[in-house]
Order: sequence, then structure tokens, then C-alpha cells
Amino acid sequence: MADVLTRHGHLRVRAFGSSMLPAIRPGDVLCIERCTPEAARPGDVLLTRHDERVLAHRLIRKERHGSEDVLVTRGDALWHADPSHPASMLLGRVTAISRDGVMLASSRSITWLQRLYGLTLTEATRRWSPVRAWVASTAAAALRTTIGSPSHST
Repeated sequence: MADVLTRHGHLRVRAFGSSMLPAIRPGDVLCIERCTPEAARPGDVLLTRHDERVLAHRLIRKERHGSEDVLVTRGDALWHADPSHPASMLLGRVTAISRDGVMLASSRSITWLQRLYGLTLTEATRRWSPVRAWVASTAAAALRTTIGSPSHST
């Protein structure tokens, strides 16, 4: 990705995950343009490297740690900011979002209601995951018992 941005100045990437709901939905295509750390502004959605992952999260603030500039980002639907990371890990800025074939401008801010909506979805998903797993395992066990029972005929 860094290579494509360096050579061409822009890139299109499909979004996965729900950390940026409702601004960015899974399956949206993000239009990314090369961006320097100096040009990045709080509120921009930035594409950055985090170890082996690439994240598109909103810039909360820029800080200076010693002689190094760092970026602090956070997904709109997440409670806590990402660990700060060197500004050199910045790949680009989201300039537009393609959703179902319609181009949307990338917003530099979200309302408190949009953030609450994203946080609520994330919490609901997180809390329901164990319940879904229990239902699936219980249903699978019941099917094995029913299918394997002597009274079951085909």
C-alpha cells in the first residue's frame, strides 16, 4: 500500500471491521490519498500501519515524544484510543467513501449521536458473541444427539 501511494498518490481499499461505524461500514471502499504527518488534522480518517495491521481510524491528536512526532487515533465505535504510533507509520488520508456505488465525502467529524450509535453497536456485538457461541454449540449438540439416536430414521 505504501508503495502504491508513493508511486501514484492514491489508493482504493475495501474496509473490514466495525470500528469506524457509522462513518465507515464493512464493505465500503475507501479512497485514500497520500498525506504527510504535517498535513494531517484532527478529525481526519487516516490509514496507518500498526505492527502487521493497517487501520483506518480518526486522528484524535498529534503529540511530540522527545524528538519524535506521534499520532493518536481511535475508531469512532471504540471506547479507547489506539496506542500512539510514530507519524512515520502514516500511509494516507481517507478522502472519500464509496458505498453501494455512491461516492460519499469523508467527514472530518462525527456527532455525539453518531458516536453513541457506533459504541452501542460495538458493545452489543461484543456482549452477544458468547451468547451466539453458546446457542450454536447447544444446537449442534442437540442435532448430533437427535441424528445419532436410535429413534431417528431416514
